[in-house]
Amino acid sequence: MSRRKQAAPSGGGPPGGGQADSASRLAIVEAAARLLAEEGYAAVTTRRIAARASVTSPLIYYYFGTLDDLLVEVFRRRVDQALVEQARLLDVEQPLWALWDMTRSHDYAAIGAEFVALAHHRPTVRDAVVHYVQAFRAMQADAVSTALRRRGADPDRFPAAAVVLLLQGVANVLATEHAIGLELGHQELAALVERQLREIEGPRQRPVPRLSA
Repeated sequence: MSRRKQAAPSGGGPPGGGQADSASRLAIVEAAARLLAEEGYAAVTTRRIAARASVTSPLIYYYFGTLDDLLVEVFRRRVDQALVEQARLLDVEQPLWALWDMTRSHDYAAIGAEFVALAHHRPTVRDAVVHYVQAFRAMQADAVSTALRRRGADPDRFPAAAVVLLLQGVANVLATEHAIGLELGHQELAALVERQLREIEGPRQRPVPRLSA
């Protein structure tokens, strides 16, 4: 259960203050992020985060108020970085190919998988997830729209927002089923998507992009 922000630990505030204060706060965020990535949201508790960060549980509540607030901070930091990375990856001659390759990469899928699960259980986190997914999707749609106009593609046949959702949806299905060993139809579906990409942008001319881990 979430707890409201507590008074400072005995001594009047975080130990050390200044740089030590910032270092402790960052250690908590990084510990929560690692725990979430390695073991999933069900494993994320203040006790386990505190153990990994070498701090006390009350210090977590002092800095973040609630576990939900800490998780939102973890998500915000990771997605802010990913937005910068995505802008770089889409600023290429073939943004449709870049988007397809990016959405199929493990790093991209790992960004949001556990937070989507969290969003189903924690309304505060859900609000943050929706906000950032909208930002991701808007950036992708802008890049796709520009690419389609440049290539002279019919916007009625290829609506930018629909293209983004189609590529992401197919990539998510392929990744989810691959994770459990289900492969039937995967090659054919990927080939179908890539035929359409070649029709619009020509053959892929760049390596598969990766989001930073």
